[in-house]
Amino acid sequence: MSFRPTLLQPIAVRDKSSAFSVISSYRASAATAGKDGNAFSKGYFRANPLLKDSFWRSTHDLQSSIASIRSMNGRQSNKEHVSATAEEVLPHRRRKKAKEQVAEDPETAYPIPHDASAKLANISSTLPNQSLKRLLATYLSLSKPRLSFLVVLTATAAYSLYPVPGLLAPAATAAPSLSTLTLFFLTSGTALCSASANALNMLMEPEHDAKMSRTRNRPLVRKLISPRGAIAFAIACGVMGTGALYYGVNPTTAFLGAANIVLYAGIYTPMKRMHVLNTWVGAVVGGIPPLMGWTAAASQYAHDGTWEELLFGEGSAGGWLCAALLYAWQFPHFNALSWSIRDEYRNAGYRMLAWVNPAMNGRVALRYAILMFPICIGLSYAGVTDWSYVVTSSAVNGWMALKAWQFWKAQGHKGTARGLFWASIWHLPIVMVLAMAQKKGLGERLYRSVFGYADIDEEDLYYEAGELEEEEQRQLAIVEGAKRNVPQPWSFFINNTIYQTVGNQSITYPRYVELHDGTIIATASLIGPSPSYFPIFESTDGGATWTHVSDLYDTVNGWGMSAQPALAVLHSPLGDFPAGTILGSGNSWGPNASRIDLYASRDQARTWEFVSHIAEGKQPGSNSAIWEPYLMQYKDELIAYYSDERDTAHSQKLSHQTSSDLKTWGPVVEDVAYDEVSYRPGMTIVAYIPPIEQWILVHEIGTGTPLDGYGYPVYYVMADSPLDFASSEGQPIVQGDKAMGSSPYVVWSPAGGENGTIVVSDGSQRRVFTNTFGGQPDKWEGHMTPAGVTYSRAIQILKGRPEHLMVYGGETYSNIHGTLHTPFTATVVNLTQVLEAPFDG
Repeated sequence: MSFRPTLLQPIAVRDKSSAFSVISSYRASAATAGKDGNAFSKGYFRANPLLKDSFWRSTHDLQSSIASIRSMNGRQSNKEHVSATAEEVLPHRRRKKAKEQVAEDPETAYPIPHDASAKLANISSTLPNQSLKRLLATYLSLSKPRLSFLVVLTATAAYSLYPVPGLLAPAATAAPSLSTLTLFFLTSGTALCSASANALNMLMEPEHDAKMSRTRNRPLVRKLISPRGAIAFAIACGVMGTGALYYGVNPTTAFLGAANIVLYAGIYTPMKRMHVLNTWVGAVVGGIPPLMGWTAAASQYAHDGTWEELLFGEGSAGGWLCAALLYAWQFPHFNALSWSIRDEYRNAGYRMLAWVNPAMNGRVALRYAILMFPICIGLSYAGVTDWSYVVTSSAVNGWMALKAWQFWKAQGHKGTARGLFWASIWHLPIVMVLAMAQKKGLGERLYRSVFGYADIDEEDLYYEAGELEEEEQRQLAIVEGAKRNVPQPWSFFINNTIYQTVGNQSITYPRYVELHDGTIIATASLIGPSPSYFPIFESTDGGATWTHVSDLYDTVNGWGMSAQPALAVLHSPLGDFPAGTILGSGNSWGPNASRIDLYASRDQARTWEFVSHIAEGKQPGSNSAIWEPYLMQYKDELIAYYSDERDTAHSQKLSHQTSSDLKTWGPVVEDVAYDEVSYRPGMTIVAYIPPIEQWILVHEIGTGTPLDGYGYPVYYVMADSPLDFASSEGQPIVQGDKAMGSSPYVVWSPAGGENGTIVVSDGSQRRVFTNTFGGQPDKWEGHMTPAGVTYSRAIQILKGRPEHLMVYGGETYSNIHGTLHTPFTATVVNLTQVLEAPFDG
């Protein structure tokens, strides 16, 4: 078959509808005729004058029609040709031309960036039907990929801003990192939740999207996908996203992700056609992803990971400030964007400030641009960024505020809307990158990495086997070593002096609490002074330097703080006490009674106030006393564990009481008791083991005769809840014929394998016992440390530094009231090297 050349030539017109309709009719006729094998032979056309006349006459009509189109639309075609040519101009020249147009005509509207979903829908429409590429492009357009990417970016930025104390370590290899797997689940889960919300948003308003130039090419408007397919996609993304956040991050972050879907699709979307307050609701939607990133990071260092602790606990202020930054940023950004298409919003039925109240639109943009100054200052005040961030962020915020002021002054005219819009586009990434670059401690760490910071040779951290066999020699070595030791911040060191005893003073029962920002508050029983008290010390550099900040006295009974201090910090508010409140307790022994009282400090251990009496017994030696408290917050309660002689059925047992307001206490609950009346469990210490989601309680058993062949053995109990140890059976901590003896302390570190490492210390030896198998009874191993023997020797894993094991030192039991003047010390060893050290019996 052959057509005349005229029909094969390209037709340079913009409106091709008439031309295409004629060509299509001939193609249809040709297809019909093609059923006859001779239909398109030259002889057929020549032998059929009627068809010939009709064919050539129609062709002539087509050419006439084309000529008519060219004549009538010549001017329009030329204009559109110019527009097409303009699209090929380089971006920087296009922006320059736009500025010149605004200068010539201040009312010229600036072009709004094309909607990413509309672009993808256009691409999808050009692909073959039922093809995988078309399907993927359509589903991707439903997710609003550009917006979803921004949402994920803000969540990731907040995740990276979480103040991991390990950033303060001196060597690059020593810094711990937040979990990469958690970050993967956070980003994928957040992206899926965002895709779900965006798909539901499109599903609810295709008829309104069709009225706006930015959105009229979206997939549901163009019917590239059915509503049923869109809702299936939204549900699938919502379920997978929430599930990824729940199982891969934590339930709190998953709840925030699900809540944002409901807030965006269920409240914000319909509200756009009801009231201008929809912008405020939309700003809340934008502020939630940073909070999700923050809670994802915080859960890795949380005490029990409850929503109260993650959202309102100590250190949560940084997450709320990140959320506030995104919330405030939305207003100058969106108010400037909506101004240029305010007429389209009005025609589509969306109630936006840009057309409902233009004056208020400018005021709101300026107000929230100014609000970003105190928000950024707050990030430095909360310890998220260094104080240098106040200067750098203020410069960027000042630029944004200037553009917002111009926008408000001109009410969007004279190109001010365009200026504010592009300022907001640049403002957010600059402010977030500056925050990450000036994260608290990062600059100092980089400085140390570049210029070096001498640490003690880790080979010097361990004594040779058999060295310092005599107890007194070890104590004297500690005293002399403490004098020579010059530790560096966040490094490994031996026997750094916290406090040097004098006169008749002796240090025992060292205890500590680490705050959210890595600050350590430590104390100990100071035996000797009358009335006795607990001296309080603070370290902000990983135990390298210490400052005496206060003393905790018995201000109620007048008996003094006799022994066995306990410290804790509130991770979430309890009663009238906010998160971050430090709690202190101990034994007060009077002539006729023994009491465990609770004190609180709201100013980081500088001052203390009496809160309540926890428990009371008879005086020591009466066989009905109470002592050895241990404090721990669990969910919305404070648990006070202690040793209890008051039950006549037992020589001593371990008990606890709880309080939800710190002032009133619940009934006594038994934790550990033995049928043999003479067995005396004591010294409760509790820790959480995240990989197996169980709690461990360690204690000693004092007996008149050896139990299981050991004197004062250390036992442990595992339970699903720290309130239910009574339902589990205790096991001894042993390795072969080697055992622990008296006053244990237990911590858990994520280092050492998939189950992490349980580390237990005691009061009779330099070694620690470890278990990397989730507490299995036959998997305990003993390892030497360079730290000396201390009665009730506390140990600590520094937050954010899973390999930094701090061992607190003091007096041995045999030298209490002695003359060695053993100091209160801190030793930090590398847990990895401890695990490799030999067992020395």
